[in-house]
Amino acid sequence: MSNFIEVTINKPLYGTMAYIRDKYIRQAQRQKKFLRITIPEGSMIVSAKQWLKNAKVMEKEFLIPGHPMKLFGNFVKVEKTDDVDAGLYRKNMQRLADIWKKKYE
Repeated sequence: MSNFIEVTINKPLYGTMAYIRDKYIRQAQRQKKFLRITIPEGSMIVSAKQWLKNAKVMEKEFLIPGHPMKLFGNFVKVEKTDDVDAGLYRKNMQRLADIWKKKYE
């Protein structure tokens, strides 16, 4: 059994700003679990209380007219990690620089 509730957002509102339905937040609070919010740029694990701390509230009608859905928006703080390809690129560029120095010096 996992310690978090998975929330996947395919298209954030803008940048890393994402709105989450109140259903997921209430479920996380009731089950004492964390929220794992996944956007295309990466993911973040946060408690429901932390998400609500600076959240912007939006009510929007989707399928049922007259019954708006409550959404809580916040920024997803994605950790920046070094790309594996970037490390290979640096090694290859260093190797090419060494070859060039040997050939033209």
